[in-house]
Amino acid sequence: MPTVSRSRRLGFTLVELLVVIAIIGILIALLLPAVQQAREAARRMQCSNNLRQIGLACHNYHDTFRTFAPGRLVYNGFDSSGNSTKVVTGFLAMIMPFVEQGNLSDIYNQSYGFDDPANRNAVNTPIDIYLCPSAPGGDRKMPLYAGWNMGWTTDPSALDPNVTGVATDYQGIRGMHVLDSSGNHTDVPGREVGILNETGADFADIVDGTSNTILLFEMAGKPVHWNMSKAIASDQCSVLRLWTLVREQRRDALQLGSRW
Repeated sequence: MPTVSRSRRLGFTLVELLVVIAIIGILIALLLPAVQQAREAARRMQCSNNLRQIGLACHNYHDTFRTFAPGRLVYNGFDSSGNSTKVVTGFLAMIMPFVEQGNLSDIYNQSYGFDDPANRNAVNTPIDIYLCPSAPGGDRKMPLYAGWNMGWTTDPSALDPNVTGVATDYQGIRGMHVLDSSGNHTDVPGREVGILNETGADFADIVDGTSNTILLFEMAGKPVHWNMSKAIASDQCSVLRLWTLVREQRRDALQLGSRW
């Protein structure tokens, strides 16, 4: 008697397929936080490494010029059109050749102000080592205060929409700064005593030793602005900039900017 062979069709049933999908989903849910934590740990390590590299650049600057870079230079000068103006340059701009940014340093003319049209391309060029990978914030370009009011006013009308600059998440210590009984800022003990003060310092000036003295600090999150421990709108606070090292706001109790 002839037999009829029936071939069995191999494959997943709907139930088996759903079980497999559920298992894969559970595995992804378990692994994703671990992956995110690993990525964040890598970002934190990169951020710490940025601080170390900037610190090393400050030391290399000292080895070259026998002094640390001043926190900022402020002097009467001229703009690219020949008009008299205040010229401001911060230490992060001065140490660019020591963080492998010699090409950018060459196009940034320190004879002119950071807000001069001649320096517009330079001040809008991001520098990775000056940014913390964990910090939020888009392209990190912000409007800057125009003229000599930069960093000294909270008046939004002082903003110049034509002047922008990239952010930095690291700043240096210029000295102590406190509020007096009237709420005004004053230096302690009457002058800037930080390593990155306006005149520059050498190792002999660091009487507590380099291991006991703060040189740099991280202030990440630009363009998120803070005043009196509260987040405020970006048009109500001036920007602590890479190019000028001007503190963010005079009445900021949480972040005394570069005058810590």
